[in-house]
Amino acid sequence: MTKDPDFDTKIWQINQAAQGVWFGTLNPPDWRLYLNILFSVVADGMGRQVLNTGAWGYMQQTIIAKPQDIGDNLFNTETESLTAAQIDALWNDPDFGFKTPNNFFRYDPLVYGRDPFSYVQLANELKMHFGLSQN
Repeated sequence: MTKDPDFDTKIWQINQAAQGVWFGTLNPPDWRLYLNILFSVVADGMGRQVLNTGAWGYMQQTIIAKPQDIGDNLFNTETESLTAAQIDALWNDPDFGFKTPNNFFRYDPLVYGRDPFSYVQLANELKMHFGLSQN
């Protein structure tokens, strides 16, 4: 059997998928740019901020309008309730206080669907910071 003389010859072939991605990156159509900008603004940036601001405003007007609402609506358990000092700390704290809606962004990891690690981390931080129990 004779060996094919072209058997060891290297063949140069263009990777068409990589070439297509590269070309699409360098020459994006205008609609793709506009769609990316719209998504970034609505879904990632402004949309989330508007949603959070509206939710926090509603929360401050209805669920925690006054300091006593913290103990009644948010941290009320059947076994134990918050002390007056804990309620005061949760209301007036400069970092986590419910008195100012600007602090509500810190509670974002508690929203359904967020990263479980961030949820546990924030819950433990709140327990340590305010002396809350495991319940």
